[in-house]
Amino acid sequence: MFLIYKKGALCTALALALGACGGSDGGTPAGTTTSLQVQPSLGQISNADVVVKSLDGKVLGSGSIDASGAVRLNLGNASGPLLVEVSGKAGAKYFDEGLNAELDFPAGETLHALLPGVQEQVGVTPLTEIAYRRLLASKGGKLAEATAAEIGKVNDDVRAQFAPELKNLLSVPKLVNARTGAGALDDDEAGRYALKLAALAKAGVHGLDEARPELAAGADDAKAALGAQRPVLALSRQLGRDFADGQFDGKEGSKALGESLYNADGFHDRIQDKLLQAAQQLGTTRLVELVQKGGAMPRGNALVKAEKGTQLDLAILQTTDLHTNIKSYDYYKTQDDITLGFERTATLIDKARAELPNNLLFDNGDTIQGTSLSDYQALISPVGCNSTLAQYKVMNLMRYDAGNIGNHEFNYGLPFLAQVTGAALRVPGTEDRKGCMGPRFPLVLANAYAASDRQPLFAPYVILNRTFKTADGKRIALKVGVIGFAPPAIMNWDKRHLDGKVYVEGVKEAAEKYVPAMRKAGADLVVALSHGGISAAPYTPDMENAVYHLARVPGIDAIVSGHSHSYFPDGKNFAGIAGVDNVRGLVNGVPTVMAGFWGNTLGVLKLGVTYDGAQWKVTQSQGELRPINSKVGNDTVAVAPHAAVGKLVQKEHEGTIRYVSTPVGNTEIRIGSFFSQVGDTAAMQLINAAQRDYVERYVKANLPQYAGLPVLSAAAPFKANFRGTGYTDIPVGGVAIKNVADLYLYPNTLQAVKIDGTTLKAWLEKAAEQFNQIDPAKTADQQLINGSFPSYNFDQIDGVQYEIDVTRPKGSRIANLRWNGQPVAAGQQFIVATNNYRASGGGGFTSLDGSKTIFDAPDANRDIIVAYIKAQKTLTRAAQGADGNWRFAKVALAGRVLFESAYDAEAVARADGIANVFKVEDKADRSGSIYRLDLGL
Repeated sequence: MFLIYKKGALCTALALALGACGGSDGGTPAGTTTSLQVQPSLGQISNADVVVKSLDGKVLGSGSIDASGAVRLNLGNASGPLLVEVSGKAGAKYFDEGLNAELDFPAGETLHALLPGVQEQVGVTPLTEIAYRRLLASKGGKLAEATAAEIGKVNDDVRAQFAPELKNLLSVPKLVNARTGAGALDDDEAGRYALKLAALAKAGVHGLDEARPELAAGADDAKAALGAQRPVLALSRQLGRDFADGQFDGKEGSKALGESLYNADGFHDRIQDKLLQAAQQLGTTRLVELVQKGGAMPRGNALVKAEKGTQLDLAILQTTDLHTNIKSYDYYKTQDDITLGFERTATLIDKARAELPNNLLFDNGDTIQGTSLSDYQALISPVGCNSTLAQYKVMNLMRYDAGNIGNHEFNYGLPFLAQVTGAALRVPGTEDRKGCMGPRFPLVLANAYAASDRQPLFAPYVILNRTFKTADGKRIALKVGVIGFAPPAIMNWDKRHLDGKVYVEGVKEAAEKYVPAMRKAGADLVVALSHGGISAAPYTPDMENAVYHLARVPGIDAIVSGHSHSYFPDGKNFAGIAGVDNVRGLVNGVPTVMAGFWGNTLGVLKLGVTYDGAQWKVTQSQGELRPINSKVGNDTVAVAPHAAVGKLVQKEHEGTIRYVSTPVGNTEIRIGSFFSQVGDTAAMQLINAAQRDYVERYVKANLPQYAGLPVLSAAAPFKANFRGTGYTDIPVGGVAIKNVADLYLYPNTLQAVKIDGTTLKAWLEKAAEQFNQIDPAKTADQQLINGSFPSYNFDQIDGVQYEIDVTRPKGSRIANLRWNGQPVAAGQQFIVATNNYRASGGGGFTSLDGSKTIFDAPDANRDIIVAYIKAQKTLTRAAQGADGNWRFAKVALAGRVLFESAYDAEAVARADGIANVFKVEDKADRSGSIYRLDLGL
């Protein structure tokens, strides 16, 4: 059912699934027993003092909470009404479910509960505190004048407003502590109550972090900084002040609350999100399903059923492939760079929200890896369990609704991923990361599973309860399902981290399984966050860029795409593919957007949705790309950075700059990747020299059985301006870590493979697919580089000599392959130093599949290069300059073969010994130059 409500009505989300929003089951039962078991809960409380009083203040019984989390008190002949006080003191603790941490429950903090009469047991919770504060306000502070009937009514009013899924506000919740695991909470009164308390605790932390982001941002221990404010207690006090007049409107009487931890209009949506998050962490499958089906609004006079034909405008805002580019800053050059940076995307997000108030903000993965800042937090100065990753801090600030897991999320290993996402991955080695600080928004991933229990590694999907406004001001409750997918090739790319611990399935197969489940769970709309690009190639379950085929799965209303660092819709990319409209942004009829990379673009999908009497349908759509910068003449003009984003991560930013500025050696030669796609360069020579040196020494010391085999090395230009990534340029002089990181962009680890001559040639043939096939008889200009082929797949293998004949078709371009002056035989054996990505077949190198690896080094390729430079002290042309071990086969051409590279850099080619490259012209904006390759030289 789709409901419209008027301002003032509120009923948190679990209500419709678990019980109606009506009255209680008759109020609190009066009792005649002489003892009362008191079990307070904020999470489990220990060592706190408990006092039971009559309303006139007479103490009837007292004690302390024992190890069970409860205390039984003898009340003599008391009959009620009663006031229960649970007070903190030195040594008292409570488990905060929002922070997953045990916090002090100090003197001065008190929870209250009001009982109409004596009963067997009572739960004292933040909800009973709200009831206490409401009654106290209504009686003008004169609690002694309250009657049992008034107490029963106020308790039931609070129950109906904040926890209508419960039968009784004074019920005893199941206690939750650090040892509570998945499936602990069931669909019963105690489980429902505990779930609601967990959601309130999470909402308290969320609200506090939003209201005072500087608390966590400026602290070494964010949990401690937030915990010192006891957010769930602060939230309950604010809710009590708000609801004291019986109206839940964000005001205390007629005055605003001030620094509020919530927005009254959006509180039900937030609690629903937190209920689902808590249920997925602690609940049984049945409880999770019931939460997913729960309506976001109460039934009652304030609500009417949405009419057939109701229309709603909805905007989906998207970021993708941020790669921890938070600041508009290039850590490799240690200078500002206004062409990238989430701090500017955030400005666009604020503008889009002001323009399009019915909005959802999603991130599509490859979020936590990709810059020196991410390496600094993962490897150099690891972020602690009690602190939030810098990238997630700023995304929390911008109030993301959900995020996806991309392939690069796995690069630092599963323990790190478990920690920074706060997820219980149920994978060996991640157990001690349980309860760490993750993002406040849910992360989804439907096609990766833990091998331990064959359950999804992350929640496969989430159903968001959101409230939107129609054009005439009516408020509509909508359930938006969000599902996520990663490229199945993560099993190859991060085999060393995932093998035996995780398994995957195809994107299409996962969608066909879960999308119907999302619809069954009540999703009105389904948005797919697919970390993959758009390709019409025939579908296979291991397909990397599967969006085209995902769009054919019934039940998906919109797709957020990414991974390929491209743009859609822009009127240019993905042209000519049947079923793709690159102007409106449609893939097989499904609205789709892909918003570049590194925070350079905000993607926007404008959707018009209509209720046809049975379901909501997308009836119109338009995709948009909103870049952070634009060209004005020859100048690049960028939007202003968001004022708060940079401040949140200033400490991490400064630490990263200090790290990357660490000196490692010197160079007498300029080392650049400007021409690493058209000839052997010092950039590739340095990587290969370091890798060969490492493997040769390792084999000699540890693998004597391979001592007689030649050691080769493979390296590719990671930065050759593939889709705007720029170039590596290390000037003569001091070499710092930032220079090595610029040269070797990714956190790969070294692996060595043993291959034969046939595999070696196949490897080189695959790399040579970087080039378009050139027709030597053609007089018109021809482009040398295949723009869709990533430069990081153009492996150049040092230690052998070979030619590439670009006039030949793919698969037959490698000629004169020799080792030590002799032709390489098909069965000749070699060891090749490479990285974990390539050794497992990453990039479509099917001749490699991980089975040929003879050792997996503990060291990162980048660290190996750093160590090599330190050992060499100074890099020279004689020792580390290009040796020209490969070249293009000589061919006479009738026309020109052209390619683009860095601006006015022909002299760099000459210094690397590349004599057949000539500048044709400079681009007007000085962003690059066009060069000619003379294949006759």
